[in-house]
Parts: sequence; C-alpha cells; structure tokens
Amino acid sequence: MPGFPCDDANTNTGNDVIDANCQCDGLLIDCEGVPGGTSTIGTACDDGDNDTSNDMFNANCICAGMLASDCEGTVGGTAQPGTACDDGNANTRNDVYSANCTCAGEVIDCEGTIGGPLLPGSACDDGNVCTVNDLRDANCACSGTTLTIGAVSGATVVLGNTTNAYVVTPVPNATSYTWSLPNGWSTADNSAFAVVADANNVAGPVDLCVAAMVGACELTSCITVTVDISTDIHTNDGNANEWFTVQPNPSNGWFQLRPSTTDATPIRISVRNSSGQEVLAPLIVAGHRAIDMDLGEVAPGAYYLLATRDEEQTIIKLMVQR
Repeated sequence: MPGFPCDDANTNTGNDVIDANCQCDGLLIDCEGVPGGTSTIGTACDDGDNDTSNDMFNANCICAGMLASDCEGTVGGTAQPGTACDDGNANTRNDVYSANCTCAGEVIDCEGTIGGPLLPGSACDDGNVCTVNDLRDANCACSGTTLTIGAVSGATVVLGNTTNAYVVTPVPNATSYTWSLPNGWSTADNSAFAVVADANNVAGPVDLCVAAMVGACELTSCITVTVDISTDIHTNDGNANEWFTVQPNPSNGWFQLRPSTTDATPIRISVRNSSGQEVLAPLIVAGHRAIDMDLGEVAPGAYYLLATRDEEQTIIKLMVQR
C-alpha cells in the first residue's frame, strides 16, 4: 500500500516507500549520508582548510575548495583537491587529491574490484576440503592450513589371538572415525578414535588404519603390526590389566580404578567419548590406593580410558549402562 516501506534496489537512496502510483522510490542519499539531505554534489560545504575558497562537494562527494596555488604549486592551477591525479600505484584506481593535497586512490581488491573488500588477509575458499582458515596472501593467492591426523599408537608386535588397543590423537572437529582392520581381526566397535581389536593367529605384517572425517575431508593414518603365532589363548587388552583394573565394567557410571602391581610410577588418566572429547577431568594415579571415577553425568554408551605412564599408553573401553 502507498506509504509502506519497500526497497527500490538503488543503493544511492534511503527511506524507500511505495508512492501514490504504487512505485517504490527512495530519497537520494546526500554526501553526508542523509537520505533526502541537502548536502548534494555542487552544494557549498567547508573543507576545514583556511587556504581554500568556494568549497563545495565534488562529483565524488569530497568537500574541497579552490587553492590560490594548486596541489602542484601552480598559482590558479587546476590540480585542486578532489580533482584526478596519479598516485603512482598500479594497484589503485580513481586517484584524486584529498583536501590536504595528498594524491591517493582506491585499492583494487584481489578480484579486480576497485575499492572492493577482498584484500590480502581476507577470508576466501581455496576449494580444498582438507584445509581450514583459508586466507588471501600478499599476492592474492588463496590458501588454508592443511588438516592433519597423527600417527596411530599401539603395539607394533602382537601375539595371535590376543586383544590389543590402538588409538589416534583426536582430530579437532572430526565428526566420525572408522577403523579398517586386517583380514581376520575383529572388534565390537570401530567407530571411535580408539579401537580394541582381537588379532587373528596368522603370522606376518598387517596394516591397521583409521579414517577421520572433518566435514567432507577424509584423513587417514595407518600402523603396521606384526603378528606372531601363538599356541595359547591370551587376553592382552592393551596391557591395561598389568597396570590396573577397572570395576565394575559395564556400570551405571561409577567405576573404581585399582592399581594391580607394586609399581608406584604415576599414571595419567583421561576418559574420552568416541569423538575423543574429554568427559572427565584428567587425573594422576600414584601408589596403590584405589581411585573412584564418577561418570554419572554422561550419556549411556562407550567411553575410553587412556592411561599414560613413562611414555607408554594403554586403553580400556568403559561401558555406561542405565
């Protein structure tokens, strides 16, 4: 309806409304940014310079007056503030003299737009899904920081028919993990940053790999494991039982960690969810005293206890059930 706000799609107007003829029209924005204002091109202004006269807004809305001697020192010359000049910089256009006779133009941005915002240091997209924080460099080339994944940690030599744990350092912003096990190996869960897997009893080297997804980027890391034939049945579980036991497991969220050897070397404990996010503040276990761990606030599911001692690492899968 007439009088209602609208948008006439003209960036040089403001306060756009529908008129009596149902046309959307706005008021011309003047040189001081006021819709319908009186400070239009050619009107008088004050450039603040006492050495000029007949100050007025020029075609670029610069308030400039006439100098007795122009910007090049010529008496009555035409090189006045607001007039065209050449700042000697090939990367600028629309060069004009300012009110203080400085010749400067608008920078041409990285996409060739005069006065555009896409300058070196601005965000961009290098088209590579495996980079982040993409920025334009000093030469306007767009590049980002390459995403990486760490090495898989775990035993490189195992006995056949044993259970072993492997872990990769959690990748920031990873949305999923998928472990690819050697032929004949098995696991109850291959979708976390860590895996507890049962080895087969076939001698020789095999590759165990994990793929982490960060958006559309797949990052892969592998470890080569040599299997030695075993004539007995073992349960290794990453050697965790040589350091401590965790009971009950599964539980409703309350676990007790009890050292199982006389070795009193401090052990750093971290509990993480399947994405590798910590769900319990890290703690240090030293001596032979049992430690209670309360996961009562976490959702039911699988969690992973990472234990580190003297640069060795082991892992236990914890199950919270309610």
